Amino acid sequence: MEKTNEEQDWLEARKKIVGASEISAVIRHTISKDELIEAMGEQSATSFLSETDFLTPYELYHLKKGTLESKPFSPVLSEFGHKMELYAERYLNNSFDDIIKAKCQPQEVLKSDLHKLAGYTPDVFCEFTADVFLKSRDIKKGDKAVVEVKTINYFTSKKDNVDENDLSFQYIIQNQYQTIQEYHKDKDYKWAIQVYITPIDSKHDNDFYKGKAVAYLDCLELPKAMEWLQAHYNINIKVYPVYNKTLKPLMLIALDRWDDILENNKEPLPSFVRDAELISKNFKIAMPEIISYCKVKYGVEDGCIPLNLLENRDSDLYDTVKIYHEKCSELSTLKKETEEEKAKFKDMLLKAKILGLDDDRFSLKACKSGKGVAIKCNFKTTEETLSGKIATNKY
Repeated sequence: MEKTNEEQDWLEARKKIVGASEISAVIRHTISKDELIEAMGEQSATSFLSETDFLTPYELYHLKKGTLESKPFSPVLSEFGHKMELYAERYLNNSFDDIIKAKCQPQEVLKSDLHKLAGYTPDVFCEFTADVFLKSRDIKKGDKAVVEVKTINYFTSKKDNVDENDLSFQYIIQNQYQTIQEYHKDKDYKWAIQVYITPIDSKHDNDFYKGKAVAYLDCLELPKAMEWLQAHYNINIKVYPVYNKTLKPLMLIALDRWDDILENNKEPLPSFVRDAELISKNFKIAMPEIISYCKVKYGVEDGCIPLNLLENRDSDLYDTVKIYHEKCSELSTLKKETEEEKAKFKDMLLKAKILGLDDDRFSLKACKSGKGVAIKCNFKTTEETLSGKIATNKY
């Protein structure tokens, strides 16, 4: 689906900043575990490091460099997500009308002078119109909050027991990043509010009911729309103080280090599970030889060698990869790794350390590509090695 001008402008603006959904990946990549423990405590730091970010550092780097296009959002999920922000605004205003005044924000990137890379797209702003003790928090009249709205599918909500437990740290950090930037501009922004919305049962967790939710918010009078939504979607609220003394310094250090990475083209190492598709695309662009090789030898167009052919019909190439791996690893470890990798061919042929290994005579690059693997091997002759020439033998 073609992007609207508004969406395109938003995506272009996001390339110039580190947004709230991206800050966790930046922190994870640039901040050491010891620094995280000092800021968050050992238990929280360990929990945070165990989570999977929305983006990998490798993917985020290429998005910011403009060498990768953003993945298209599902139109249904995108529209549903935006309308649930409106639902959250109405819920806050209706259920807490004596203490809260909430306002939904348009989808636009806001900049702050917290850091040259800092920016965010808030969901809802709210102001407290009375003193209140809400969700174990002592809030004063005039205090303000940034509200982050999350839609969580039914099975995830039950698996993680989100009604009883805190949300994942990357959600909390996302909300904190937004609120810290607002606090930097207005010291009344003392609270970060998480609103998360889940289907009341599994049968309502599908595109049909998401479409109905959008229609109800668009077409029906407010009381009827809210009655239907509250009958089909649970809405929960968690309130956190803004962590200026702990998370703010951590974020500033992370942003400085990420700025250095971008400015000096320090490409992060890819995740060989999560970035396999991106790596494959990069290899295909950089390796016309492997595409030609595969087309001639196997009759495939995309440069992907089927695994059964790699082992059975191209044993010389496979053996060369395996032998070189053995030369570059401790023998006992290598044997175990080789057996593990052979058992997991559908997921990965070779691990991260085999990507880009090279010495004076040999260089190898390999990556998963669908059910196959894309491989490039460069061999130098003795003359090429002695003279420093580039390898001419390519397979």
